[in-house]
Amino acid sequence: MLRIVVRAKKDGDAVKASLETFYKGWDIEVVTLKGEREPGRILERLQEIPGDRLALFLVGREDYRVLEVAPHAPLHVVVHPIKYKKVRNARTIVISREIEKGKAKARLGVSWDNARNVYLFDHRVPQLFSDVSPAYDVFLPVGEDATKRLEELLGVGLSQPLLLRKMGGVHDVYDCGLHIGQLIFPDTGRPSAVLNRNPVPCTPTAPQKIVNVNAEAVKTLENISLRFLESIVGVKRVYVPLSGGKDSAATLILATKVWGNKVRAVYVDTGVDFPQNRESAESLAASLGVELDEIYAPVREGIASKGLPTHEDRWCTGLKVAALHSYLKRQGADEATLVVVGDRDAESRGRSRRPPLRQEGNWRVAAPLKLWGSHHVLLYLVAEGVPLNPLYMQGFYRTGCYVCPSLRGWELYVMEKTGILEKLRKKSPSLLGDFLAAKEWLPGDPD
Repeated sequence: MLRIVVRAKKDGDAVKASLETFYKGWDIEVVTLKGEREPGRILERLQEIPGDRLALFLVGREDYRVLEVAPHAPLHVVVHPIKYKKVRNARTIVISREIEKGKAKARLGVSWDNARNVYLFDHRVPQLFSDVSPAYDVFLPVGEDATKRLEELLGVGLSQPLLLRKMGGVHDVYDCGLHIGQLIFPDTGRPSAVLNRNPVPCTPTAPQKIVNVNAEAVKTLENISLRFLESIVGVKRVYVPLSGGKDSAATLILATKVWGNKVRAVYVDTGVDFPQNRESAESLAASLGVELDEIYAPVREGIASKGLPTHEDRWCTGLKVAALHSYLKRQGADEATLVVVGDRDAESRGRSRRPPLRQEGNWRVAAPLKLWGSHHVLLYLVAEGVPLNPLYMQGFYRTGCYVCPSLRGWELYVMEKTGILEKLRKKSPSLLGDFLAAKEWLPGDPD
């Protein structure tokens, strides 16, 4: 899935030492340009690199003139400068961090195309974001309801909003390519907004146009993911945990493109899922002709004895994993069994450190979406003609259980405004009341 490119052999040796320490099990290929220094010749070499992996070209300070060719490199090649004179001068831990930054640079490449009135997801052109981090992600609101919720918080009309998710619930807000303010989606309490400037209206663009303009970006990621899956040998049975969310939906599509009728989907019901999740999972599986098995993880029952899950004690995850593992064992899962999951690097540092292919139990687990951003996944589903979970259309950043500790003030705000909270309150008054109290979301709070 990943290829590191350096100019000289000694730089390659330094990279290999870093990979051995920090990227065990990643199967990262290291390519050298045999000491080439001339930018034009380097560009020719970069254009020859296959598109089956994301290629990170690490450039030391003494070769910064090579950066002039970066806009002309293929989209699957990221030219990433480091502050040291030569790559080999950096410590192994520094090289690992630069690899993380390079991967993030590919994911977070966003600019505004005035001529076409649309966001362009391309790391090679002048960028919208001056501040990027491996922990950041891009959220592209889809649907009028999602935009309306943002407008309510900011107090202004929006034409084409885009959010850069940072740390601690902080989101930079862009509209029509202009940075207009910040939204704070706290872990507890109400979301808040800071408007730094009024937006300059532009013509709203339909999601399909955004897909069309960014077709190369989406296809580039799809190709890398498909080639990665195809490289996994000895696969006879494939299972995809299908949650009803966007990441698992994209994962199921990729898996079926590679293995067809070998693929089986699994929905893990917790008893506290948003009903839209099951409906979306069932609809997608049916449309792809994939058999869907439904299993149960007793999270709802566990709340009575364990209390609500928290960030410090996510015991619910253990129950879901145990239910899935028990199911796989009943199916006779072995080395010929592959579980394909929707993990992405941007979701958490823990997930970003996992290799794309790993052993778990008697079977293997593959994560083809690791390099994708949230916006890429949404555009991919639109491109594939897959109806999005209605929760995304209303503004949700993530789906899952309605008592999940990862639900922030933004999702609760959307739930309140769309009537979802009231419906759940009628269904599970005591449970939802306890959850809202834990989230400091009390009745009568001002909007």
